[in-house]
Amino acid sequence: MAANRTALGDALAEQGEWREAAVQYRGAIARVPGGGDRAARLKLARAELESGNDDEARALLEALPPSASSAETDRAALLLARALEGCGETARALALYDDLGRRMAGGEALCRRAGLLMAEGRRAEALEPLSEVERRLKRLDRMERAKDAQMYDWAARTLAELRAV
Repeated sequence: MAANRTALGDALAEQGEWREAAVQYRGAIARVPGGGDRAARLKLARAELESGNDDEARALLEALPPSASSAETDRAALLLARALEGCGETARALALYDDLGRRMAGGEALCRRAGLLMAEGRRAEALEPLSEVERRLKRLDRMERAKDAQMYDWAARTLAELRAV
């Protein structure tokens, strides 16, 4: 039954067992006429991405049907940017991170943009997205900050290092 495989995939994903989750999601999608719904394919794409299968994740994400939800569209686009980065399509990934950084709340897209800029040797350009993360962080409540504490800590440390140079 597709629902059982999806539930098992969700439980495996929650434990960080992304390869096994992908197997379950793929099995669930195969049991549904028409190749499963958008949500199921998005879960599979994330599992493939987290497993290191950037090319497969990219193909799945680029083939997703449109969503009526802008938040869901943005979440899929963030995964696509990560897949593009993993595939070596730096310019497309940076452009997508930049676009998402303007629209999405929080700082993930901005932090990923800054990290990619730094990896490309463009450290000075990383100041802008990290400074924006710092500004946004001041407006977040304690729960939101705690949810992504490692990311925000990285951003603060990296920004301090860049400013010290």
